[in-house]
Amino acid sequence: MNTCPKCQTALHQVDYQQLTLLQCETCSGFWFQEGQFRQVKSFGFSGLPGTPSSKNSEAEEQDETTQSREPDSLSCPECEIPLAPYIYAYSSGIQLHRCSKCAGIWAAYDDLIRIEHLLADYQESLEDAKSKIMPLMMKVKQQIQEEEQAREAEKRNNSFFHRVFRHKSGKNQSRPPLLEEVEANFPSDEKDAS
Repeated sequence: MNTCPKCQTALHQVDYQQLTLLQCETCSGFWFQEGQFRQVKSFGFSGLPGTPSSKNSEAEEQDETTQSREPDSLSCPECEIPLAPYIYAYSSGIQLHRCSKCAGIWAAYDDLIRIEHLLADYQESLEDAKSKIMPLMMKVKQQIQEEEQAREAEKRNNSFFHRVFRHKSGKNQSRPPLLEEVEANFPSDEKDAS
């Protein structure tokens, strides 16, 4: 029989989104077997049954890290080896416990709700950032395209073929001054014959 790492009471089964989870009736903590934590996170933790602790919300905001920590001597409900504490998302201050053998995760109900709020805030920040950066990205993209088109036009104008024949394209265009001077100083045979 699996027992709660915190309360040492029997864990009971809870069905959630076609998953069978283990929960403590005393502290409302959850034991997630390998892969279940990620699955439940995709559904959302707020739908899990549980009772939040009676901690003052202001005290939680002031000292979230110390309040979310469980005793370090928690044992895996399945393997009965010590669980390793770790901070969720590295800098959130939300402490969970993982079994190094079966990869199960123990989490207090309050911490799961905090993770839910953290993910919601992250999603909101992401949407806000996208709404601000997308117009800027489109403007930069347009500017890059215009610069590329200008470079291509400059490249075409500077091509050898264009430089040689650009003065011969129209009849009324004036001839290059150097060519006029050469023809004036060195008349062709046809002019001499006349």
